[in-house]
Amino acid sequence: MVKKRARVSAGVAIVPVPFFDVAVDAGMLTQLLPEISERFGLIEDRQSAIDLQSREVHWSAVKDRTVDFAGLMATRGIVKKTIQGFGGRIAAKQVTKFIPLGGQLVAATMGYTIF
Repeated sequence: MVKKRARVSAGVAIVPVPFFDVAVDAGMLTQLLPEISERFGLIEDRQSAIDLQSREVHWSAVKDRTVDFAGLMATRGIVKKTIQGFGGRIAAKQVTKFIPLGGQLVAATMGYTIF
């Protein structure tokens, strides 16, 4: 699942258009994160927390949603820190694209390893 997208990222990194690969990577990540969550059972069809007809609160559903929300916030924080850590590498990858021939190969390699 991830290696396939890493190969696509490397292929797109060869194109010498600045930040085109960053846009493609961001798009792939927005698709990949929900797929990972679904594959590992983090997204389930849950019962409603409040029954609107009887106005009864299902506390177990409220607890489950609270845990899901906390997991979502933690995941966003981790992704944000990861992107901040890769900022220098992403900038270096953009600069290497402008070095004839060899630079595009280096950018493709960096695109594969960063993703």
